[in-house]
Amino acid sequence: MIINHFRPALFVLAALLAAAAHGDTTKPLPPAFLDASDKVDLWLEEPVSAADLMGHVVVRCGARTDAVSGVDTLGDDMKPTAAPSRRVRLTLSRPIKPEELAQTMSVQYGDTAARPIFARDVLSEPAYCYTKEDLGAAYTPAKTTFKVWSPVASSADVLIFQSATGDMARRIPMQRGAAGVWSAAASGNMDGAFYQYRFRSYGAQRATPDIYGHAASPDLSRSMVVDLARTDPPGWRGSAGPRLRQPTDAVVYEMHIRDFTIDPASGVPPKLRGTYLGVVAPGTHLADGSAPTGLAYLKALGVTHVHLLPFQSINPTHAGGYNWGYETDLFNVPEPRYAARPSDPVGVIRDVKMMVQGLHHAKIGVVMDVVYNHTVPASGDSSPYWATVPYYYFRTNFQGDLLNESGVGNAVDDDHPMVRKFVIDSLRYWLREYKVDGFRFDLLGMFSPETVRAISTRLHQARPDILLYGEPWTGGGPTRFGKGAQRGTGVAVFNDNFRNTLRGDLNGDQAGFALGGGASFDALRTAIEGSPDFADAPTESMNYVSIHDDMTYLDKVLKTLPGASAETQQRALKLAGAMTLLSQGAPILEGGAEMGRTKSGVANSYNRGDEINQFDWARGRQFAGVSNYYAGLIALRRAHPIFRCATQNDVHRTLAFLPESAVPAQTIAFTLDGAPNGDHWRSALVIFHGSAAAAAITLPAGPWRLAVNSDHADLEGEQPSSKTLPLAPLSAYVLYQDRVK
Repeated sequence: MIINHFRPALFVLAALLAAAAHGDTTKPLPPAFLDASDKVDLWLEEPVSAADLMGHVVVRCGARTDAVSGVDTLGDDMKPTAAPSRRVRLTLSRPIKPEELAQTMSVQYGDTAARPIFARDVLSEPAYCYTKEDLGAAYTPAKTTFKVWSPVASSADVLIFQSATGDMARRIPMQRGAAGVWSAAASGNMDGAFYQYRFRSYGAQRATPDIYGHAASPDLSRSMVVDLARTDPPGWRGSAGPRLRQPTDAVVYEMHIRDFTIDPASGVPPKLRGTYLGVVAPGTHLADGSAPTGLAYLKALGVTHVHLLPFQSINPTHAGGYNWGYETDLFNVPEPRYAARPSDPVGVIRDVKMMVQGLHHAKIGVVMDVVYNHTVPASGDSSPYWATVPYYYFRTNFQGDLLNESGVGNAVDDDHPMVRKFVIDSLRYWLREYKVDGFRFDLLGMFSPETVRAISTRLHQARPDILLYGEPWTGGGPTRFGKGAQRGTGVAVFNDNFRNTLRGDLNGDQAGFALGGGASFDALRTAIEGSPDFADAPTESMNYVSIHDDMTYLDKVLKTLPGASAETQQRALKLAGAMTLLSQGAPILEGGAEMGRTKSGVANSYNRGDEINQFDWARGRQFAGVSNYYAGLIALRRAHPIFRCATQNDVHRTLAFLPESAVPAQTIAFTLDGAPNGDHWRSALVIFHGSAAAAAITLPAGPWRLAVNSDHADLEGEQPSSKTLPLAPLSAYVLYQDRVK
């Protein structure tokens, strides 16, 4: 994938003006950057040698001209080179002091136009790093204290507004403090007051919402002071999700808030369909009462957690249409579109808490899908991050172009300490204020290992059993946190090796093992035993065959097995579910896969609306046998620790594969010893048959009872009629030996 580069519009204009002074209106000159207190990085129009530059470069800081004591030209590896280069690093004769940073700085080479100097990597130095967790608006009935980090600003104000859209009521000047943190206090009860920060930096003035703000106007242009205590529903402080002994105890169900209940057949009251409160509407069912829907369905299915697609505030320019949510604007503000009253910021927060509380009451945890890898808008005055500290929050190349490593405009630069702090502070806020039980990180591969370890450490300090996992890939940029980087971090990653082995390709007709295609014995072994090829423990592997991205699993079945009978379709769904739920690792299920969910073959339905994306509850009755099968498998997994090993040592002591010679073609089988995990089964035998043809297997010495076959999954089981077990096409089996007395 080609990485795009974006020049922020505000500063392109400044560069054009500088270029115009030199007689060139077609090629804007990029700014220069203060990347250390005594280092200025400069991109030139043509390659130049260091010797030609020395003595011909002038750096100005305010009214002062600073001497340049050294010039280095840099190669592609960013190391000094004797060859001419367009990349130049100037060493100043003295460091720029923190109190000077907000002054206008410029650099000029020869008779070229002077270019502005923006503080960039210098802001990662200790003098600019703030450690307290008190940024944003801290409310009390007596006063509200505002704090914001902007060391490049020469002045800052709090602007108080009469309403979400009304005129400014007053301006409160802010005072600069340590590390470039500005603060101000407003006396009296400010609950419900809308505000912005206004900064003056680099010769421009910009007003922006608070990136640490907890509530905002519906269009996200203004933050709102909120007394969070009045957003708590009754009994909120006692609300708690299920506690996990280990991550493999989780069974995660991924779903989109709107998709889950927007279908009229969901039985959810019309005003609540597609909303936070619709997720937890009690006692819903099909109109004829034949099957539960919504929350009642989740409880019957038996999952431990729901993974909710992003519900942090979404790019307001897309507020009118369907959205998956992978374009966050203000990370501490919940998305209003799913609230019963989207125009009421307090009600939005309360609705989210009521949803979390309702799920907790049902003994279901909440995993937030979060998108800290990029923001929307990408840059310029419309981006609150850019407006607060230009060039700092996003990755840029040497000359200042935004790096589109996410594939959607920019890449959050988590290597910058105050960016890393922002991400951690935001996550801790959601954990503390909304009592969520875990986080799923979109494009986690974009983050540095240092950031991921810091996130894991801080969140596990606050909640030792928190569930953390993410995607170990990027949107096209370099992978910093790929499969294997998660070893020992307390963070799991999506296991696409597992997915590909079972599913085949994503959206084509290539069949994996669970669809009757080929898979090597070694690949199947690795998938089943918790992927020791890249994971230190099964707890680091999120096993799945389908998710919101790409075709639903049923659509993949229909693509791979055209003309398959309804029975074959359902067998394929059952086998994939059995392998996901009975392999070592933590399973995550595509919401609705067990209901035969289809998106009419659409692989990327992020903007295709309700018709394609909604859960079709009435159609789900056709797949009741599959849903019941999944519920039985989940109950089996939760009842038996042999399916939930926490360490590779546990796996080695528990699991043993039957030789290939002892099983039919396209079949893999293994035993599980109950003793190491204290299971009340003495032993279990699991068989996965991935052939489209029937077969038979000779059972090891028993006696055995059959708990799972191609039709049902039952905790009690039945006695097989012979020592030879028939295997239906695309089927799974679990047998067990007598319980320990």
